[in-house]
Formats: sequence, C-alpha cells, structure tokens
Amino acid sequence: MNEISNICDLDFAKLIKGKKKNIVPATIKEQNTETKSSSVLRKSILNIFMSLIQHPKLASSGEFNQIRSNSRFSFLNEVKDIYIQNHDISASVLMEKISNDKIKNIFGEALVSEIQLSESDASSMLKDCIDFISQNESEREEVLKDKYSMQELSSAEKRELQQIILKKDRMSQEEAALIKNLSSK
Repeated sequence: MNEISNICDLDFAKLIKGKKKNIVPATIKEQNTETKSSSVLRKSILNIFMSLIQHPKLASSGEFNQIRSNSRFSFLNEVKDIYIQNHDISASVLMEKISNDKIKNIFGEALVSEIQLSESDASSMLKDCIDFISQNESEREEVLKDKYSMQELSSAEKRELQQIILKKDRMSQEEAALIKNLSSK
C-alpha cells in the first residue's frame, strides 16, 4: 500500500482511515486546477530524466531534435549532451553539473525513483513525454480551443489560451470575441 500511495500520489494515512467526506473550499479547488497543467509538464520532465538515468543510451535518440534551442525545455538537450559526451557518467555526478535548482530537484527525484523501466518502455515514455512538451503553440492553441468549445477549460488553461492569442500579432474578430468571453468568466 505504501508503494501504491507513492506512485499514485495519495496520502497513506487517508487510505487507512477509509472514506471521509472532505469539503474543500472553492479557492483550494481553483488552486488545484491551476497546478495540474504545470504538474503534467513536471511529470513529463521527471519521466524523461528517469528514462535517461536508467538507459543512458537513449540520449542519442532522435526524439530530442523536437526540442528547439530557444525552448524553455532546452535544458533537456544539455542533459542529453552530457550523457552523449560521457557514456559512463553516473547520474549523481551529472546531477551536480545541473545549475538550476528546480531542474536539479526533479532530476534528484528521478534518481531516487524505484520504478524500473525496460528499455522499450523507457524509449516509449521518452518519446511520448518529448512529444507532449514540444507541442508547438498552434497545436496547443487548437487543443485549448477544442476544450473551450466543450466547456472543459480550467482557469489556468483559460489564461494560457488568452496568452497564446494575445501573443499573436493580429487577432481575428473571432479570437477577439473569444478573449473577451474568457475574460468575463
């Protein structure tokens, strides 16, 4: 149960106590939805690091070509390059070479993970996670617009959609109406 609670991100004490109605204030629910988007990205990065730590030869995978040099995820290419240059480097030594504390913490979390991956699973996970984080803005915009039309956008996703649309040089009347509609909700 302890392992399952760690993997599923559940509180072990709550599992033992059983069902209990928890009334969560709306502000806490709002904060939870806002962190889901960044949480998925964080877990994707964690999974990429776990794949590389367990199977360093995946660093030579062509999947990393999807990450642009000016992307906010370009640090993944730096980690990949270290693995390519030093095939026998231990993960703990590589962790010391990472200067950003947030990235170092995620790498450390991947380092102590007890989840064991086969090479094919690690390769598949690496591909999926890199595909996810390297979605270009137009693809992400379309996904968010689809979710908007189905009324499934969280508040964090609403802000993200607004930012994507506002970054464009010229907005169509439809997009301007969408921004106005999102702002009013």
